Amino acid sequence: CELAPTLGVREARSADFNAKRMQLLESADAREFYAGQFRQRQGGTAILNSPRVYAELVGIQTNLYKNFIVRSWSLLAEHGIAGLLHPDGPYDDANGGKFRRAIYPRLRAHYHHKNELQLFLDVDHHTDYSINIYAGTSGDIRFRHMSNLFHPQTIAASISHNRATEAVPGIKSDDNRWSIRPHGHRVVTVTERELQLFADLLEEDGADAKTSRLPQLHSQELVGVIAKI
Repeated sequence: CELAPTLGVREARSADFNAKRMQLLESADAREFYAGQFRQRQGGTAILNSPRVYAELVGIQTNLYKNFIVRSWSLLAEHGIAGLLHPDGPYDDANGGKFRRAIYPRLRAHYHHKNELQLFLDVDHHTDYSINIYAGTSGDIRFRHMSNLFHPQTIAASISHNRATEAVPGIKSDDNRWSIRPHGHRVVTVTERELQLFADLLEEDGADAKTSRLPQLHSQELVGVIAKI
């Protein structure tokens, strides 16, 4: 609270704030400051939830990073590329079909990570996030997809890996460490065909493939398993 910083420092409860609110707003300067802050907050919230400005986010729980994804697309040139690291929520939100319909035609690569190696020290080690490469314009759906990554160095090494006879490494190594070993079969190419398989498995009957949630596929072989299921 800018009007009484000690309340924030002492982590005062909401009841304490409410009890002292009228005292804090006794002066005209304080009331003017409060009104200005209130208008900014309410205006910002209205913009971030606006169906006109962020039509792709209608119907889902929005937050700032989803707004940032949509805004980044409008900043790209026709042949531009954006790389964003953000939470993986858009891909598993049961209500996020409309957003995914906008994402998939722009998506060129999706690399799902787990923070178990604590690459982000101030983030809980259970946290999932992903590196996402978006194109400046929509096109046919075709993107690289990798899941269960613990370090980004596994990405390039898997793309260049050409020893197909090697077994695909698991999530953990033989010595019970989080595996960062690359393999070419870790890289899954997703097109509308694969999205249809995912929709048949994960969504209601007749769901549009372009709105399907994206499962965490550890290797190419799992696509065949899903097809059989």
